[in-house]
Amino acid sequence: MKKKEPTMSAAPSLRGRELGEPPFEIRPYNFGELAQMYYPDHNYDSALRHFREEMHLTRGMWPEMVAQGYKENTKVLTRAQVKVIVKFLDPPI
Repeated sequence: MKKKEPTMSAAPSLRGRELGEPPFEIRPYNFGELAQMYYPDHNYDSALRHFREEMHLTRGMWPEMVAQGYKENTKVLTRAQVKVIVKFLDPPI
């Protein structure tokens, strides 16, 4: 009797990314650049404001960001800070 190969019931999750699109890259980002990636339908200032609010309101995220050296006036996010953001908010779409 031939052994059946296991089948996958669903495609692996891409967390909102389109097929063929490269995965989100963990690298240093300008704060505004990443804010606009998370809030693409907002203007620049609104994206910054919403992104900062999200960081403060997401339970546990703010202390981890501060532990990685984040300050309110941070302009460039380090790889470690981006990892914390992705851990709490998932990669941007």
